[in-house]
Amino acid sequence: MALTFDDGPDRRSTPRFLHRLDRAGVRATFFLLGSLLDRDPGLGREMTAQGHEVAVHGWEHHNLLCRTPSATYADIARARDRIAELTDHELSRQQATAVGSAPVRVVRPLVNARFAASAQLSAQAARRQFGLPEQGRLALIVAGSWGMGDVARTATEVLATGCVEPVVVCGRNQRLYRRLRRFPGHVLGWVDDMPTLMRAADVVVENAGGLTCQEALASGRPTITYRPIAGHGRANADLLSRSALTSHIDSAQRLRPALTELLAAAEGGDPGADARIDMAGVVADVLTPMRWGWPG
Repeated sequence: MALTFDDGPDRRSTPRFLHRLDRAGVRATFFLLGSLLDRDPGLGREMTAQGHEVAVHGWEHHNLLCRTPSATYADIARARDRIAELTDHELSRQQATAVGSAPVRVVRPLVNARFAASAQLSAQAARRQFGLPEQGRLALIVAGSWGMGDVARTATEVLATGCVEPVVVCGRNQRLYRRLRRFPGHVLGWVDDMPTLMRAADVVVENAGGLTCQEALASGRPTITYRPIAGHGRANADLLSRSALTSHIDSAQRLRPALTELLAAAEGGDPGADARIDMAGVVADVLTPMRWGWPG
C-alpha cells in the first residue's frame, strides 16, 4: 500500500498530517506544488527529515491538459528543481538527477550554522538565558517539534539516574507540557533559540534521529538515542549508532552508565562530535551503502 498526499505543503494542515503519520510510524509520499513549497520551505525539509518521500505535482495547480507541451514541461521542471533545492536531501538530489535535472547541487548545510557558532557562547551564559542552574550537569531531552514518544517516561528515567538534571522540551505538545508541570526537572514548551539551549546542556537525549539530533551533533554535544519512536526513529537509531554518531541505549539499566561515560569523556577533553563537521556529508556517507532501502 502506498500512501500519498497532493497539493501541499500547507501550514494549516500539513503539520497535522505529519504528526499523525509520525504517531502511526508510517511513511508517505507528498506530491508538492512548487509555489506552495516556495512560501514555506521549512515544511519540505520537515517532511524529508521525518523520512517521507517528496515528489512533483507541478508549480501551480493548473489543468495541464489545457496547456501546450512546452508550458507543461516548464511547469513541472520548475517545480522539480525548486523541490530538489529546498528540501536539501540527498535522496531528492538523486531523484532529480534520475529524471534529467542537471546539474543538481545541494549547497545549504543540513542545520542552521548557528548551532556550530553557539560554541562561542559559554554554557553558563546560555543557562542564564533560560533560567537554568549554572552548576551541575544537565541532560536536554528532546522529541521533535511535536514532542512525540514516551517523553514523560524518558524524563523520569533520566532523573532516576541521579547523575544529571533533565531539561525537557515539549515543543508544540501542550498536553505533554501540562502533564509535566510538576515534574522535578526543568520543563520547557516551544523553544525559539535551540542553538543556545543546546549550548546550555551537557548531553542530549533524543528519540528520532531527525533534525534535532543533527543539530545536537553539529553543536558538539554528546547524544544518546533512547526509546526511539516507531518507524524512522528506530531505523535512525540503528544507523546512527552503527556510524558511531550516537549511543543507542535500549534499557533503563544501561542509561546511567551511558550518561556517566559520555559526561566523563566530555570533561576529559574528548570533544565528541566535531562542531565543524559537515553534516550533509555525513548523511551522504551513511546513505551510500543503503541505496534505496532501509538499513540492514
